[in-house]
Amino acid sequence: MYVASVVSDNFKFHGSTCPAKPESVEPIEIGGEPGALIAWNCGILINVAATVHGGIGYHFGFRDPAVHAATDPTDRAVFSTLLSSVTFGS
Repeated sequence: MYVASVVSDNFKFHGSTCPAKPESVEPIEIGGEPGALIAWNCGILINVAATVHGGIGYHFGFRDPAVHAATDPTDRAVFSTLLSSVTFGS
């Protein structure tokens, strides 16, 4: 449900440059919680990782203006490394 809200809000605030539907939504883990990696081609690479922890929604953004696609293996590796450092306090 939170992922759908992130997708909807992205279009609401960035609909002039980003499509309503992302190119992909992939399940991932963020800080030990289930989440999703959302990839948009908005003329540049826009990736968002979203999860919920303790009833609070979190999203982490990654953009690369040099890449004109929704995904890029190098950017994915960098973003995955950043996401692997996420921890939620108890």
